[in-house]
Amino acid sequence: MGSAFGVISEETPAYEVLQRFENYEIRRYEPRVAVQVAMNHANDSTAFKTLAGYIGVMSSPRNERSEAIAMTAPVVSSTSSSSLIGMKPSTGVADAASSSAAPRTTQNKQQQSTLSEKKVDVGPQDDQHLMQFVLPKIYDMTNHPPPKPTPTWSSPNLSTAIVERPERTFAVHTFSGRWTSFEEQKRELLRWLKEEKEDDSGNMLKIKVKQPLHFEVYRYNPPWTLPMFRTNEVAIEVELT
Repeated sequence: MGSAFGVISEETPAYEVLQRFENYEIRRYEPRVAVQVAMNHANDSTAFKTLAGYIGVMSSPRNERSEAIAMTAPVVSSTSSSSLIGMKPSTGVADAASSSAAPRTTQNKQQQSTLSEKKVDVGPQDDQHLMQFVLPKIYDMTNHPPPKPTPTWSSPNLSTAIVERPERTFAVHTFSGRWTSFEEQKRELLRWLKEEKEDDSGNMLKIKVKQPLHFEVYRYNPPWTLPMFRTNEVAIEVELT
């Protein structure tokens, strides 16, 4: 019931707030590991089912250890030409595509609801649509690597991989309503970033948008969350100078 009113109970990535402004804040995100789907054409349903299958939301887990993995929030989405530059696939993790079966448990159905999109770096291909789930913080590529995806079926337009998300600094704008307004929200955030601003001590602060432009869209809620209670975010990678 709480999810309909925007309650977020899933684990979310850790970050430090460096500066707060009226319309956005500057966050430094810790490194994390994620599972990603890359597609030549936008298809939220296919990507969702593939990632959900990997963690075991809509089927038995489609990974090499048949390991059920908890859902996190938000789901991250973008296109490779605009925002995934710098994300690197983990060494030795093979690409795979996974399909989904019928839902298994009530918990899985609840986890399924919070899935949306995520992203990952898949190489130099431009304009690939990317969806990524950031995996729980218990996973890292050194001490506790996540299981590899199981190649249950293949498609020339779809690839799945485990990737490492490095430490990064983002300007993040939070908004409610439908996430599909993200292009408008991104333009507003870019405009705000061009304005002069002061830090907490009154010193002039320069925030530089990293080039090439890297932006991400974060969706925290299931589809049935009432629009006015939804938490959506646009994030643009920046440097503080």
